[in-house]
Amino acid sequence: MPTPPSAPPRLLRGIGAAALILAVAGSSGSGAARDAEPSPPPTEKTGQTGPADRTVTPTGRQRFLAEVVDHLGYREPGHGRTPYGRWYARKVADRSFVTGAWCGMFLDYCAERAGVGRQVRGHAWTVAHARSFHADGRFDRRPRAGSIVFFDWDGSRRIEAIDHVGVVEEVLPDGRIKTLEGNTGDRVQRRERAMRTVVGFGHPRWR
Repeated sequence: MPTPPSAPPRLLRGIGAAALILAVAGSSGSGAARDAEPSPPPTEKTGQTGPADRTVTPTGRQRFLAEVVDHLGYREPGHGRTPYGRWYARKVADRSFVTGAWCGMFLDYCAERAGVGRQVRGHAWTVAHARSFHADGRFDRRPRAGSIVFFDWDGSRRIEAIDHVGVVEEVLPDGRIKTLEGNTGDRVQRRERAMRTVVGFGHPRWR
């Protein structure tokens, strides 16, 4: 049988170029993307131990502070009804709290939202709130970020005289504290406070 004639060199070059284009498209085009195994999200563990696979889970203290910060700027309406008072009133089945002083109820609300209600021990009555830490040996005058801070505006250090409550966001180099507070100036605000008005700090058992 006669040998078939060879294809012209120009045709061979054209076929080779087309094959190369198809090969590249097959390896990196949209069809390959649909068939490829999807990459896990950055927070998902894959079983490998490299640094890129480590997940960072916020601590209870971080979740609590982040929740409080999320409410900065809230302003109490003129009628005194806040979402924190309404929430607390439902929690304890007592509607008198709907329009009550809400600094403690605000912290309790944020603690429950952050999943740390037991640690923060929120209470509408700030005196009872401080007593619960004191009874457990977790009350002193050494501030830490995430500690609950109790104030007496007259400057006493008596738990029974407590007027107000907030949470420590940061201890400043000069000894003052940066706090996050509800019901201060009828708002949720960040403050800087001197130790002279602080009765003490309740320290949650953070996990």
